[in-house]
Amino acid sequence: MFDQVQDTMAATNRLMLRADAYCQNNSSCPFHIQGKGSVPKVRVPSPRNSALLMGSQAFKQVIQIAKETPFFFPPCVNTTVCYPYSTDFNVRAVLYGNTAVPDFPAILDGIYAALNGDGSFFIDGPPSLEGVVAMPLLCNDYSKLKA
Repeated sequence: MFDQVQDTMAATNRLMLRADAYCQNNSSCPFHIQGKGSVPKVRVPSPRNSALLMGSQAFKQVIQIAKETPFFFPPCVNTTVCYPYSTDFNVRAVLYGNTAVPDFPAILDGIYAALNGDGSFFIDGPPSLEGVVAMPLLCNDYSKLKA
């Protein structure tokens, strides 16, 4: 399981580097004017928490915001489709779910919006039945692949 977590973290880091490269070639990206490295090193602190250090990674800033004050989604309060709060765990889970076939415009807009107080990109919900059933198989297969 430790190897799988390590690989997941590495995939997320690569996703951020790929998102930065995408952003530099797309003028509609909210970080485009800040130049190369602007996605991993955002220069604008969140108005929601001005104590965040400038120059730290944008995604890490979003995680820190969600850790200190989870994003709240009123439409999710009385439903089983989504969770009413998104914590740092939910932020990581949603972003990791986008590593296989990433939608860079959505990811970049979601990070930018979260830095400005709107965490709706990171709405998370309970796993599907298929996901629950597949998890033990995935973990078991992964262990055998690494052996």
